[in-house]
Amino acid sequence: INYHISTAKEKDVVSTLNFIEENYFRDEPLSKNLNITQKSLKGPLEVFIVDSIKQGMTLIAKGNSSNEIIGASVNIRSCSFDGSRYGDFAKCTTSMNTKKLFHVWALLAKESRSHELLHQMCMFEIKMLAVKKECQGQKLGTELVQKSLKLARDLNFMYGLITCTNV
Repeated sequence: INYHISTAKEKDVVSTLNFIEENYFRDEPLSKNLNITQKSLKGPLEVFIVDSIKQGMTLIAKGNSSNEIIGASVNIRSCSFDGSRYGDFAKCTTSMNTKKLFHVWALLAKESRSHELLHQMCMFEIKMLAVKKECQGQKLGTELVQKSLKLARDLNFMYGLITCTNV
């Protein structure tokens, strides 16, 4: 497949959200185990992804001929106090299964102690990774992770975390 990877811009918000809705929850193991089958990112997850795009942290892969998004890596600036933010998101959603997802993320942020162990206030974190089903198995996900880690270095992060569960 021929594609190019770039930082998502504000003009890409709608197409990126649509891509994540169609491709992320279907394959992500934690979402599958929590039975999250939602097709709408309205509410906290939408805010989470839009914030990542506005911060210049999300990467998207577009097919060269179609210019359609075929892969995305939602990356965040993960700070030692961010765990409580997931709890706040959980309070804002009406879906019980999505609440569970946010509570698991909050617990992982709190219990991992990675910030404390590495003596870092903030790190680069790859939070969500999705590749269109027909493009899987062709190293696009690997390249999105590699380019995300390069972005982390370019933004002067000393450490990067990969916490998405569908790598």
